Amino acid sequence: MNTQNANETFPSAQGKRRRKFLPERKPGHPLWQWVPAVGFRIAVVPVASLVLVAGVGFCQAVTKTGSYGEFDLMGFNRTDRYIAQFYVEGQWGGNLFPKGNGGGGSATCCTSIPRGSKTLHVRWVLGWKTDEQFRNRAPQETYEADVPLPVMPRGAKSGHIQIYFFPGNRISAMYTTDLDESEVKPQVVGRRIADTPYNG
Repeated sequence: MNTQNANETFPSAQGKRRRKFLPERKPGHPLWQWVPAVGFRIAVVPVASLVLVAGVGFCQAVTKTGSYGEFDLMGFNRTDRYIAQFYVEGQWGGNLFPKGNGGGGSATCCTSIPRGSKTLHVRWVLGWKTDEQFRNRAPQETYEADVPLPVMPRGAKSGHIQIYFFPGNRISAMYTTDLDESEVKPQVVGRRIADTPYNG
């Protein structure tokens, strides 16, 4: 028959010692040493908690205001004008020959989209219309427009942003995961801004 010493306890009955928030004042312990310890715990713990909460909030703010994606840019020119260059969110997308002479379609890397964006800012420069403009290196027509952000799969981090240029300085944007040209309609009309000096 097993016996148990009266002075022994089972491990489950011992439990864990609970830490107290305020320090215990031992008999004979000077008051001038105990009071500062109490004040330290009362002051430091709430401040540390506040700093932790503020840090979490800051990280969340950075995540919400950051950007997402590394999307390739593709341009398609459906006009009879040469597009000397175009930009999406400040990222260069290349140049595009007129419709019937290539019209574009190659992909350039890369652009990201700010979180919370509802539009893409597009700027493009048209080539000269006449030989005289070419000979004089005249400033080139420059347009810009804010195109509705294309529909993308939730959490998309890659793919292609396609920009389509139509007659009348109209454009549209589309998201795709392949390189094929799509059937899209114009969405917005660009506004002419200060023309771009020729730097060639």
